[in-house]
Amino acid sequence: MVTTLQINVIPFLFCLCCWVGCKKDPITPPDRVRTPHDYTWTRDTLGDGTFQSSPEMIWGSSASDVYMVASSSEFGQWEIWHFDGIRWTDITSIYFETFPGPPWYRYSPIDVTGFGPNDVWIVGLADTMEQPAPLRTGFALHKKPNGSWEGFRIPGALNLYAVGGVSSTDLWVGGLFGQMFHYDGAQWQEHRLSDSTQILFIKAQGSNKVVASGWEFPGGIEVVKYFEWNGIAWSKIEERNGATFGPEAGISFEWLNGKIISTNGPHISERVSPGVWKSVFYNASSNLIIVSNSGGQAFASGRMTDGSETIYYYDGTQWGRIAGLNAPNSSIYEGWSTPTETFLIGMEDQPQGTMFPKTYVIRGK
Repeated sequence: MVTTLQINVIPFLFCLCCWVGCKKDPITPPDRVRTPHDYTWTRDTLGDGTFQSSPEMIWGSSASDVYMVASSSEFGQWEIWHFDGIRWTDITSIYFETFPGPPWYRYSPIDVTGFGPNDVWIVGLADTMEQPAPLRTGFALHKKPNGSWEGFRIPGALNLYAVGGVSSTDLWVGGLFGQMFHYDGAQWQEHRLSDSTQILFIKAQGSNKVVASGWEFPGGIEVVKYFEWNGIAWSKIEERNGATFGPEAGISFEWLNGKIISTNGPHISERVSPGVWKSVFYNASSNLIIVSNSGGQAFASGRMTDGSETIYYYDGTQWGRIAGLNAPNSSIYEGWSTPTETFLIGMEDQPQGTMFPKTYVIRGK
């Protein structure tokens, strides 16, 4: 027989168990997603300030596998750096190990990209000490799946400034005199875009959509040109005149939401159609340059009227300044990101305590 006491106690025990269970396993709200506005930013100076000068490009397969190419202030001897997640190491020796033999008195790695931790490409130019005149040639370094490096002295290539593509069997490199070379994993094929354009950036969205940008100076006026590969041929798709767009006429560009974004003076602009650009961000105090669009994040840097360098971030909706992230007496050149970390490279405008400007990396996480 169930008594009145039992009838009253059973619901009480049930409620007590529920209460204890809730206290034991509370529901924890998800953490707020951190953005670069919330990152902790640190700065690493590379080398001892003896020869460092202009950093060029940066790329990584992860936040613990990052490569940067940077220049030296003497003899044109540039440097290759690698970050393992803890420290930066000068690995320029891979150039000499890959190209043994007669001395090369100038070697200049200028761009770096990759498709995985053991699939990295570095391109540049080199001069030999051959007589009666030095011999200039374009080169490419490739880190292979087994971790070793192989080198290519590309026939006919002079100064190589840019590398991009979708894989190591569908790769493009470009440089002086509008030279473009395609590598299919076995051989290099030359494509000439323009005899007067220096190709400086190559960005690929797929095998049939590759865009390259470069500049030339007819009459002393900077003209920026964009070329597109459609899977069959290259064609010029855009031309921007520095006299119209200002001193930064958009040589550096990125893809964002399927659109080309670039800069002109204080504007970040989106290419709507041939010849039509829409301003998506404006800051009268800054002269802007696009520095990164990787890991789903976009960044730009701008020189403020007080001379300091300021960083701007696109959060998927709008551009905004990262408060407190300034680089006084410095210039930011390029960047690379993962969804949770960002690397921005730059150098001092004027030497501070040494003969030469220092190269540095600003890291946010």
